[in-house]
Amino acid sequence: MVELNIPELLCRVAHVFFGFLCVLAVLISPVLTVVGFIIFFTYELNQQWRKDDWFDEEMVEYGVGFSVGVIMLLTLNIL
Repeated sequence: MVELNIPELLCRVAHVFFGFLCVLAVLISPVLTVVGFIIFFTYELNQQWRKDDWFDEEMVEYGVGFSVGVIMLLTLNIL
């Protein structure tokens, strides 16, 4: 049985949500998407160096949110 760790689950959801928000930021300015990614990347890299955090998993979670956002914007743009 898998133990449900609420803080870890919220952290994972936050990574996905931030990736999604970075895509939506392009609607305001394309620069915000790049800045959002740089901020996220720098923060996660710092966590990896200082706390031996799960950088690769967290980047994948961000990528999932980013991909969902891109798919959503492309779908809305086509319709």
